[in-house]
Amino acid sequence: MTPLFAYFGPETVLPATSIIATILGVVLMMGKNSIRWCIGLVKSAAGAVVGRKDEAKAAEEAPAG
Repeated sequence: MTPLFAYFGPETVLPATSIIATILGVVLMMGKNSIRWCIGLVKSAAGAVVGRKDEAKAAEEAPAG
């Protein structure tokens, strides 16, 4: 397997940094509330996934009938 030598010049890096700066700027304009909203969204999604796993375990353990 040969190593890949790549050169990332300014013409390829600048658009990516511009996109990152735009996203960060929008988040900073919205303030703490948007960050809290995003964290809450992630927590609720994680809670839903964990809750489904717990429900599946409860259904397996419950006696039929």
